[in-house]
Amino acid sequence: MMETTLFKTKIKELILILLILLIFSLAACSVLQNPTEIPLTKDLSSFPTLIASPSVSDLQGVTWILDMYQDQKGNSINPIPGTAITAAIENGEISGEAGCNIYGGSFTFAEGNIQVGDIFVTERYCLEPEGMMEQEQAYLDALRSVVQFTLSDNRLQLKDQAGTTVLIFIKQE
Repeated sequence: MMETTLFKTKIKELILILLILLIFSLAACSVLQNPTEIPLTKDLSSFPTLIASPSVSDLQGVTWILDMYQDQKGNSINPIPGTAITAAIENGEISGEAGCNIYGGSFTFAEGNIQVGDIFVTERYCLEPEGMMEQEQAYLDALRSVVQFTLSDNRLQLKDQAGTTVLIFIKQE
């Protein structure tokens, strides 16, 4: 008789545990079906940090690799794979590789605005990859139109007079 009572007590405990598990399972399902009840938090450390007042010193001593440029039609384009377009700013000069040719010129910075002066370009002609020379010309045209920039973590955005981003560079590590 004692075994029967002990057995009934164990069964009641087991049923109670199963009921509790069932209640928690149902509660979890209702939360998942209504995600607005779940408090959401965002880890802001993954968002880029905008440098409040970037200066030309933030751009110097770094090689910047082109990630995107805007062509004459206003299309945002990634560079042709296998091509390297770079920019380096140092002591009032900008220089780099335009894909096929090497370029350089003056670079001025005043009151948050920038201006690229006359640009010299070597005179090589590259047949490959296809579209290289058109890309180079679009890059140099966009570079000549630059009047302002923003710097966010390792991304440099150069903008034209209308505030349109015409070039985006990534800091070379």
